[in-house]
Amino acid sequence: MTELNSTNFENLSAEFLGLQDYSDVLAKQLELVDTVRGTKTIRVLGLEFKPVITLGVRGRREDDLAESVDVSIPVVKTDRGGQATMHMPGQLVVYPMMDLKTYGIGVRDFVCVLSKATAATLNHYGIEAFSSDEAPGLYTVRGKIAFIGIRLDRGVVRHGLSLNVSNDIGQFGAIRSCGVTSAAVDKMADYKTSLPMDLNSVFQNWMIEFQRELDLVQRANTEICSLQSPKDPLTIVSNH
Repeated sequence: MTELNSTNFENLSAEFLGLQDYSDVLAKQLELVDTVRGTKTIRVLGLEFKPVITLGVRGRREDDLAESVDVSIPVVKTDRGGQATMHMPGQLVVYPMMDLKTYGIGVRDFVCVLSKATAATLNHYGIEAFSSDEAPGLYTVRGKIAFIGIRLDRGVVRHGLSLNVSNDIGQFGAIRSCGVTSAAVDKMADYKTSLPMDLNSVFQNWMIEFQRELDLVQRANTEICSLQSPKDPLTIVSNH
């Protein structure tokens, strides 16, 4: 586990888990959520999943899976926002868990923090990414490269984002990504760079940008970003 240096976030720690089963990480998330609720502790997990398709609260198997989907790939219903997404080795998944109420950070600003930290990380590797008014996530001129979906339980955020690094993006043909059939998808490994692009290195760079964006939003007196409306499909809010 890495303890990160931060003036404003002294209780922030990050852990890179490597290749994982989805069910194991879901259980770990739920365990960590209870440890951060009502505190200033921030726990962030970085990892990659064995092949799995996850369906968010708005996702439906009959609508979001292609007829040609590999039956050997498990399909898991989750409680995050969004529809269907595909996880596989080579794709970086980041799950930050923190009590937004304790820090006074709004959910829309938190989603903006995730987006900006990811865009800054990509820029570090010479990749220009942008958001879209038509669909959530981050895009390059070649296609979608990052996916975001979170859940807020009594002020504590979980789930997070996935970033295509070196994964087989052809596997996205098994789903209707964010409701779109055969949507263009991109990955970091298709760009030339002299920087290390293993998942742990990308995760450590993402953590630097995440901390920077959290610092910025903490200093702001008003919302720094309103990319998503209160009914944003990326976010599921539960007060129970």
